[in-house]
Amino acid sequence: MYQIIVLSTADSIATIRLNRPEKLNAFGGPMREEILDALDK
Repeated sequence: MYQIIVLSTADSIATIRLNRPEKLNAFGGPMREEILDALDK
């Protein structure tokens, strides 16, 4: 579903993992949008 982050849920706990090693997980516009979308769920 996401290309830059990995969202997993277990026992009512959501974990967002950054997955952009080629950019050293630099925080930028597309990553921000994916994180905000994941937090809305």
